[in-house]
Amino acid sequence: MPSGLATGATQCIFSECPPVWRPELLATGATRCIFSEIFPSCFLPFVVTFYWRNLPHWHPGGKNLFISWRLHATIADRHWLARPDIAQIVVDTLAFGEKELRHYELIAWVVMSNHVHALVFPYVESRIFMKRLKGFSARKANALLHRTATAFWQREYFDHWIRSETECQKTIAYIESNPVRAGVAKQPADFRWSSAHTPRGVAVGRGVSR
Repeated sequence: MPSGLATGATQCIFSECPPVWRPELLATGATRCIFSEIFPSCFLPFVVTFYWRNLPHWHPGGKNLFISWRLHATIADRHWLARPDIAQIVVDTLAFGEKELRHYELIAWVVMSNHVHALVFPYVESRIFMKRLKGFSARKANALLHRTATAFWQREYFDHWIRSETECQKTIAYIESNPVRAGVAKQPADFRWSSAHTPRGVAVGRGVSR
C-alpha cells in the first residue's frame, strides 16, 4: 500500500510511492488517480480507481479484472454451491449482470462448491456490480434453502487487475482448470458450471481472444 494513503480514506494523499506507482493527479475527495508510469500493454494515461475495505482494491480503467468470492465463513463447509439449483442461480446472475445490466463482459468463470472465480472486463466499478451480483444471488439461494436474514456470501472479495495478454490467458486457464484440480472433473470442459463447458468461440473482453 503506498505510504501516506490512509486506510478507508476517500481523500488520498500520496507522500511516498513505490517506483511502479507514480500518480500525476489525485483530486481532493476522490479515489481516482491518473498514473504516468509505463505499464506493459497500456495506453497512457489511464485512470485507476482505488478503495479500501478489508482488502485494497485497485481498478485501472480499460483492464480485465480477476475476481474471487466465497460463501460466508459460517456456511463455507456446507458446499451449497455444489447443488445444481444454487449453482444455476449464480450462473444466471452472472449472465444477467453481463447481458441485462451491462456491468461487465464475462471472459471466464467457474462456480465451485464454496467459491466463485470470474474474469471480467468491467464497465462499472467492481463494488457496484459485486453488490448487485452477491445480493441478488444470495436472496435467491436463501429462498431455496429456507433461510432468512442470514449472510450467504462473505462480505469481502478478492480482485486483481490483469497486466497483459499472457497473464490473461494464464488466468483463464487457472479459472477453468479449478474443477480438475479439485478432482470433480477430468477435463475443464466436463464441468457444467464453468465457461469451459460452453465455450463461446469468439473474441471476449477487450484486446483478449480465446
